[in-house]
Order: sequence, then C-alpha cells, then structure tokens
Amino acid sequence: MDTRPLEEIGLTKGEIAVYLSLLEVGSSTVGPIIDKAKVSSSKIYDILERLIDKGLVSYVIKENRKYFKAANPRRILEYLKEKEQNIKYQEKNIEQILPSLLQKQKLIEKKQEINIYEGIKGVKTAHEKTLHELKKGEEFYFMGVSILSTEKFKGYWQEYHKRREKAGIATKVLFNRNVSRKELDNRNKFKFCKAKYMPFEFNTPSWIEVFKETTIIGVPSEQPIALEIKNKEVAESFKSYFEGLWSQEVTVLKGIEEIKKNFWRMLDELKEGDEYYVLGATWLGTTDKMPEFPIEFHTERQRRKIKVKFLFVSGAEKIIQKNKELFTLFGEVKFLPSSIYEGIQINIYNNKVAFNIWREKEPIVMIIEDQKVYKTFKTYFDNLWNQDTYVLKGIDAIQNLFEEILEAGHCDWIGARGYFIDKRPEYIDDWEKRAIKKGFTFRNIVDKEVKGHRITKFPFAKTKYTIPIEFSSLSAFWIYGEKVVISNWMEKEPFVLVINNKNFHNLYKQQFELLWNKNKF
Repeated sequence: MDTRPLEEIGLTKGEIAVYLSLLEVGSSTVGPIIDKAKVSSSKIYDILERLIDKGLVSYVIKENRKYFKAANPRRILEYLKEKEQNIKYQEKNIEQILPSLLQKQKLIEKKQEINIYEGIKGVKTAHEKTLHELKKGEEFYFMGVSILSTEKFKGYWQEYHKRREKAGIATKVLFNRNVSRKELDNRNKFKFCKAKYMPFEFNTPSWIEVFKETTIIGVPSEQPIALEIKNKEVAESFKSYFEGLWSQEVTVLKGIEEIKKNFWRMLDELKEGDEYYVLGATWLGTTDKMPEFPIEFHTERQRRKIKVKFLFVSGAEKIIQKNKELFTLFGEVKFLPSSIYEGIQINIYNNKVAFNIWREKEPIVMIIEDQKVYKTFKTYFDNLWNQDTYVLKGIDAIQNLFEEILEAGHCDWIGARGYFIDKRPEYIDDWEKRAIKKGFTFRNIVDKEVKGHRITKFPFAKTKYTIPIEFSSLSAFWIYGEKVVISNWMEKEPFVLVINNKNFHNLYKQQFELLWNKNKF
C-alpha cells in the first residue's frame, strides 16, 4: 500500500506503521505491535499516545492487560477535515485508500467491551458513532450536558447537529440547569431533536449518551475523556434512567444537617442483614480527615448489623488504614481511580438513590425514589465493584502502594529502581522504621546499575541484579497480597495499573520465582 497520503496529512512514519499494524493485528498488546510495525520499544508508547490524541487509537483493559485498537479508518477523514491546508487534495487521497483500510479492519475486528478515548479529538471520535451506527428514524439519548461541554465543543455541536438532522437521526437531550436557555433553545430548533433541562438543580460532572447497546460517559475537563461501554444490560439500564429523568420528580434537601438526617433515615429504612452501596465515598466531602459524624453513624450501623459496600474516592486510603474496623466490620472497601466522583457521594439503597453533593457554601442531597433508577445505579455500581483492574496516577498513588505492601508484609519487585525513594526520602525514613518494626521483607530483581542505591540497602531487602536495564527502566512490577501492580515513570507523573486478581497474582508470583532462581536473564 502507498502510505504517502498518510504522511502528507501529518502522520509520521512511526505513527503510520503502528496504525496499519493495529488494523492488521486487531486489538493488541504492545509486544505484537512492536514486532509488526518494526518500531523501537522506547518509542512505542510515545507513538501510541500521539495516535490517541489524534483520535486514531483507543485502548481497553481486557483479560487484565492493556490492549490497543485502531479507530475506524473513517476517523482519518474527520482528522483530515480539520487540516487547514491542501484539504481537498488530502481528502481525495485518503478516500482512495479508505476501502483498503476498512477491509483490513473488517477481517479481524472483534467486539470490545470498553474503549477509552482521550482528548477533544478522541471524544469527537466516540460521539461520531451515533451517526455511523444509527439509521434514519433511530434515536439516541444524551444527558448531563454541562456549560464546559457546550463551550468546549460549541462549533462542533452546531456542525454535528446539521449532519444528524440531514441523516434523519433523532435525539433527546437533558441539559444541566447551569447551561443557558439560549443553548437549549438552539438545540430545539434542529429537526428530530428535543431538549430540556434536568429535572433538578444538579450539575453533573460528566455527560452520558446511550444508543443501541452502547453507553458513552464523557468528562469535559481540560483533557476530556470518553469511556465507551458496549454492554446491552448497561445501555438498557441507562436508557431506563434517562426515561425516568425525562419526567422525574425528586426530593431536594439543603444543608449539612439535612444531609445527616437523611443518612439516619436511610439507616432506619434498612433492617439487620440489609446492604446498601456507596459510590464516591468520602467523609462529608473530605478525604484527609474524618469528622465525628461518620464515626457515630458507622458505629450505630455496625450495632444494627447493616452491611455496606464502599467505593471510596482516591486519596482516602490513609484514613481507611487508621480506621479499618469502622468500615470493614459488616462492610467491604474498594477504591475508585483518581479524579472520579470527587465532590459527589451516591448512596444506593431500598429502591432509592441519594446524591450527596458537597458544595462549599451549602451541600445538598437529592433523593430519587424509583426502582428503575435504583437498578440503573446498582448495575453501574456492580460493574465498577467487579472491575479488578484500574489506573492510578501521581506520586501520592505510589506512596499509598508503599502503605499497602507494608500492610501485606512482603512484596516481590521486578525492575524497582527506587525512583519514589529518591522523590520522598523523609517519608521513606519513617516507612523504613515501621517496616523494620513490622518485620516487613521484600525481594527485588533489577539491573546492575541500581547497585548501591538505597533500595538495595534496607536491612529487610534481598536483591538480585540479573535483568538488563532495557527491561527494568520501562516499568516496575509489584507482586503482593493478591495484587499485581505495574508502575511506569516515563511520563511527567507516575502511572500505575493495579490488577486485583488472585489468579493473576499467582501467575506473576510463579514467574517471579523462575526469574529469582535464574542467574541470568
């Protein structure tokens, strides 16, 4: 295939090689991409990141591994239209090779459960599927549209609705109440579009769109993200939720004292042995300190033997460790990835969903009593709860892992080079004292250049220098408890993939023992 048209629209040779390889191999981990594309392992992540930014590649966590997939080649046309120079010439060239690209993808395309799209272009790619996958007369649903999403994508929405209108595809849109009336009226001017406000004063942190068996959850931040879920049950649940909201009446309570009263009412509605679910759990909106009320509340909950599952926001780990019994007696605790549900706690119980919104001036709670809405959020909660793979970012996430391995009592590392130890020496001073007192131990297989580093000098450390630096400089593997953690320091802030799966842990444990007993890599 002549790849010059792809070079002329701005793709590098490396990007072209990786994208074409993904079209041929389908959903793939990094290894096969490197082999097929003939690119350096040191450059592959940078190339994939650029392709993700352009909306040409997405990735998914499948079978506890990160898989990359080429976007539908039609995305190249959308990318091409955004180029300001030689637009007609470039579009003609892409159209010439498009059938060949589509044919390559069609031969190996497999259904995926989850795709993640990053950046403005990636989010647009996800949304464009409403035009590619729906036919004339079909309808999709869009809720939680915020000021940020309308401002950031303003020009795009106008152009998109013209194309949607021409295609005869219908939509219903629920705007947040902070969006101007002018914006809402604008949508209602388009054919086959009905728009109105959410039935309550609730500025959702994300939008949700549903069509066929697909649900897309978008976060319009500075670096927007769209999470695509292909699951019939989830899509039907959110469709039911949308239909409920389209004519929903809710109870709204204002002020911290009203929120506390509603917590006690929830407890009174539940019986011994009943269970409720908390999504985005905090302590009245905080993660670094615990007020008296949660202590009082959960002490009484335990006395009544009412069970709970918590999905705490990231950052609450330290407080949980200090007050473990308060939450694990008749309770189970897991954590959400960073920046998810901060500022909102959702309690799911007894056919009700209570949204606790921790506004600085005046927190509010909104209670929806509706079986369909309850089932929607329970389904959503269950999907998050049963997800054994999640991503964390930042140096604080690494520090929390050090607390976790201390609690586990032992950790095996592959490729740990001591980056965090260099970043936070004072914390490590304290951590080392506690590790010695607890009887903590670790083993580390690393390259020879780490010899003499503090990570090799702990009295409880055992180290072997049997792997090449080309391996250990990429990622570190943590094997402890029932987890496998992969940390990567190649970006500005550390990136952590956590896999909480006993079978996966046992597999990596066996692999570690094989490496540990080898004198050479």
